[in-house]
Amino acid sequence: MTKKKVLIVTDFFVPHWTGIVSSLTYLVDQYSFQYDFSVLTINHTNALPAHEKLKNATISRVHHQFGFSRAKISFNLIPQFIKMISQYETVIINSPNSNVFLLSLITRLFNKRLVIFHQGDLILTKGIINRFIEFLFNVQTHIGCMLAHTVATYTKDYAIHSHILSKYLYKLRSFLFIPKIVLQENHTISQLSALKKQGVTIFGFAGRYVDEKGVDILIKAINIITKTEKNLHFFFAGDETPYEKNNYFQKSGKLKKYITNLGLLNKKSIYNFLSSIDFLIIPSRSDCFPLVQVEALQQGVPIIVSNIPGARVPVNETGFGLIFTKEDATDLAQKIKESVVKRASLLSHKTSVKSFLNQRNYDKTIISTIG
Repeated sequence: MTKKKVLIVTDFFVPHWTGIVSSLTYLVDQYSFQYDFSVLTINHTNALPAHEKLKNATISRVHHQFGFSRAKISFNLIPQFIKMISQYETVIINSPNSNVFLLSLITRLFNKRLVIFHQGDLILTKGIINRFIEFLFNVQTHIGCMLAHTVATYTKDYAIHSHILSKYLYKLRSFLFIPKIVLQENHTISQLSALKKQGVTIFGFAGRYVDEKGVDILIKAINIITKTEKNLHFFFAGDETPYEKNNYFQKSGKLKKYITNLGLLNKKSIYNFLSSIDFLIIPSRSDCFPLVQVEALQQGVPIIVSNIPGARVPVNETGFGLIFTKEDATDLAQKIKESVVKRASLLSHKTSVKSFLNQRNYDKTIISTIG
């Protein structure tokens, strides 16, 4: 049987590595038996090959002319898209996307199936320019969603509360991509292992070091909790971004004995990191669905998460963790303390976790969404 040809258009793809990229690679890896995937993306360094064949997808990269905030702007993407689109039956636009309006319009003009995969509303830091950028993205994305045959995201909980998706619930599909975890033998983090042997409870954070991810909230909570609880340690895995520098760890001062910044880890190292911690903390101010949650759940690691749409779904549905009040460092500190006391009770919910993951293996939904 001939596979259907699907073109994914995204501002970010490997080797750029974030949750946005992870979800697309999981999609490609898991459904390559059903579809012939190609990816059109922007060359973020202008040093990568223009065309590359990876395991389950063919990648085409266009050079960018300049950067603006997190995005790279390319005047070559739309002409390249027009050259390619006739070869494909379905176009998946990964959102947020700096060209979503034109991409959507061209897709419909070529009479191709259009899917908008929305991975979160664009939320930038304070400032008039950032508000203007958000406005432009919102207008473009609304038009894209109106033109789309299907709009998809991770959870209906997020969609209901989204500035964008709440208008398109009638065409919404929600599903999670479940990654295949591959642990590396003899690949451990020495300091983490040494602390665990001493009976220290290990908490982990994995993500970009930006305001949206709530790193500052977590550090405030660490300052509160370590005044009374000393047998704790917090490992951070991530990287400071060039578009939002906050120097969180330089401000942590006296907390250095309780904090270790591991920097950016590759995917295989992240899996080993998650398998070694006692709890994963997600202190985000907003987050459509951090996929690191699924990776932690698969390895039996309970989660402490902010009470925000989307991100709170796994703990709400499984009881495998605790939820704290959004942006409340004091409540987060209290939940950290509770987690140590309640760890055995939380771990008893592993059966619910397995059921949660199995129920979200939306093979038929994804296949019908792509077409």
